[in-house]
Amino acid sequence: MNAVADPKPSVWIVDDDRGVRLVLGAALREAGFAPREFGSAEDALAALADETPALLYTDVSRDGTELGPNVESTAALALAAGVPVLASGGVGTVDDLVRLAAVPGVLGTVVGRALYTGAISLRDALVAVKTA
Repeated sequence: MNAVADPKPSVWIVDDDRGVRLVLGAALREAGFAPREFGSAEDALAALADETPALLYTDVSRDGTELGPNVESTAALALAAGVPVLASGGVGTVDDLVRLAAVPGVLGTVVGRALYTGAISLRDALVAVKTA
């Protein structure tokens, strides 16, 4: 554990694509998180001795589809990992956000394409998860 706690929640990004890590890292910093970036799972696992991260879970089979997130897998990961999980992939409606907000251990959700296409407005999303 770190001797001095970081006031921002730490989120680890593990991806072999440096561009993905840079984009996600910038977005997470803007949202108030303290991201750490790793190019491999091995590097991330080696760093686990220092701190317990939140996990960013992206279901790549649903990413960008707006067909709905994999709530079941996200819930199973959150339960098994015992650390907060950020869900990503498939979000297409405000109801998707509400369902994920109800899952114990889910810290938040990454919404990408649905905001870009206008399927979800940021205002509606924020109102929905605050009242969920």
